[in-house]
Amino acid sequence: MILYKEGKKDYSLLGSYRLIAFKNTLAKVLEKYIANIILEVVEEYRLLLWNQMGARYKQSMLSVVGLLNSYV
Repeated sequence: MILYKEGKKDYSLLGSYRLIAFKNTLAKVLEKYIANIILEVVEEYRLLLWNQMGARYKQSMLSVVGLLNSYV
């Protein structure tokens, strides 16, 4: 996508335009999609320990606090 730069007198020059790249956005969407697939497989086959809290479905900071309170 190309946008005009404001205040330029001659739009026939390449420096009068601002390019916008969608590459980063597409990479982020693809990365999230693949991460979700990996997470589903990990959860289905129970590849993580029961006390692993980071990046897991339905595990939050409250889960960590509850686990720590059970040891105190």
